[in-house]
Amino acid sequence: MSAVSRTPSEDDIRTAVGAGGISSPVTPEDIEQQPLLAKVKVQKTPLPVFQLAVLCMVRLAEPIAYTQIFPYVNSMVEDLHVTDNPAEVGFYSGLVDSLFAVAQLFTIFQWGRLSDRIGRRPVIMYGLLGVACASLCFGLSKSFYQMLISRAMAGALSGNAAVVSSIIGEITDKTNQAQAFPLAGAFWYIGQILGPLIGGMLSHPAERYPGIFGNYDFLKDRPYFLPSFISSLFTCFSIIIAYFFLEETLPSKVLETKLKAAAKAELVRSRSTCSYGTLTPSKTPARPRDLSGDTPPSCVETPATKAPGPSTLSLLLDQRVRNVLIAGFLLTFVCLCWETTFILWAYTPMSLGGLDRK
Repeated sequence: MSAVSRTPSEDDIRTAVGAGGISSPVTPEDIEQQPLLAKVKVQKTPLPVFQLAVLCMVRLAEPIAYTQIFPYVNSMVEDLHVTDNPAEVGFYSGLVDSLFAVAQLFTIFQWGRLSDRIGRRPVIMYGLLGVACASLCFGLSKSFYQMLISRAMAGALSGNAAVVSSIIGEITDKTNQAQAFPLAGAFWYIGQILGPLIGGMLSHPAERYPGIFGNYDFLKDRPYFLPSFISSLFTCFSIIIAYFFLEETLPSKVLETKLKAAAKAELVRSRSTCSYGTLTPSKTPARPRDLSGDTPPSCVETPATKAPGPSTLSLLLDQRVRNVLIAGFLLTFVCLCWETTFILWAYTPMSLGGLDRK
C-alpha cells in the first residue's frame, strides 16, 4: 500500500440517517482522524495461582518472626534485669525491636544480588532457615546481649522480601502483575496479625496455662521460649513447602535447566535410533561444515550480550522511585510507631503515664 490517506468521496461526506433522525454531517477531517486498524483487546494472562500460594506461605513466615516479640519484649527486658529503672524499659526494648530492621537494611541488597547468581530458591530457603534458628536463639536468651545478637541475626538472614518480589515479577507479566504483587503485601499484614497473637498468648505459658505447661520447669525458667518455638516451627513449615513446591524462576537457571533437559532428551533419542550394525547411507553421519572459508563472519551467530541493569544510584535519582520510597517509608514509620508505642504505653506503670496492663 503506497498511501494511507485517500480523498473522501461524496458518499463519505453524506449525512448519516438513523432511527432517531438526521445526525451531524461527517466531514473530511473526521474521516482522516479515524484509525485504520481497530484496537486489539489485550488478553490477560491467568495468574499462576499455585506458585503464588507457595510464595504467600513463604512470605508469611518473616512478619510472624518479626512481630511475635512485640507483646512480651518489654516484660523480657525487665525480667532479665537489663535496667532497674522502669522509665528506661522502652529504650532497651526499642533497641531490640529496631535491630531486626537495621540488620535487614544492610543485607537485603546482598541477598538480592546473591539470588541473581545462585538462584531464587536457595536464597529463600537459606533465609528462612536463618530466621528459624535466630527465633529459637531469641527464645533461649538469658541476657540482653543474647537478645541483641539473635535479633540482629534474624534481620541479617531475612532477605526474602526482595527475592519474593523478584519471583513475582518473573512469573507474571504486565497484564496480571497488578493482581499478583498486592498478595505479598496482604500476607505480610496477615503475619503482623498472627505474630502478636502468638507472642501474647504463649509467653509465660506455665503461669497462664498451669494445667498444660505447669509441670515443665524449662518453660518456667525460659517463659518466652514457646512463642519463639512456634514461630520457628511455622518457618520450618515454610522451608518444607519452598523445597518441594517452589520453582526456580531466575532466567539463567531456567534456561540452563531447559538446555539440560533438551540435551538429555536428544541423547535418549539418539540412543534409541542408533544402529550398531553396518551404517547405511541414510544413517551415515554428515561431515561438519568448515565455517572458516566460505561463511562470512556476519553469518556466524554470537551470544547476545546482556545489557547492564540500572545502578542503585540511578534508581534513587529517579523522581518516581523516590516518591514511592518516601511514601512507603512514611507509611511503615507510622504503622510501626503505633504498634510498638501502644504496647509500651500499655505496659508502662500508671505512675509514669502508662496503663499498667502487664
